[in-house]
Amino acid sequence: MRIRWEQKITNEDVRRRVRCRKNIVQQIMEWKLNLFGHICRMKDNRLMKEVIFGTMKGKSGRGRPCREWLDDVKEWGGEEIHILHRKAQHWTLTGAEPKEHWMDGFCFVYYTCS
Repeated sequence: MRIRWEQKITNEDVRRRVRCRKNIVQQIMEWKLNLFGHICRMKDNRLMKEVIFGTMKGKSGRGRPCREWLDDVKEWGGEEIHILHRKAQHWTLTGAEPKEHWMDGFCFVYYTCS
């Protein structure tokens, strides 16, 4: 493409030229939601699942709490993490609904975020 930085071409124009439909924020959202679904379907004794859903004992430090990885998932899903986790586990284990169906709420956020 040979676009120089002096040309002042926007990111949207570059993505349009290479026919890329997603921006980087949408791509990160997709990766995070896919990983969240994968972690939810793991067995409870897996270390990754314990780290993501576990809590630490003791007092928290002063000031505003740091932003956590699950905060994004909770914000995009519009529900608490334990509810989203339970939905993913229930639908995966019982086969009541397709695996992708539990993420329908996220798809609305994903496509309206651009």
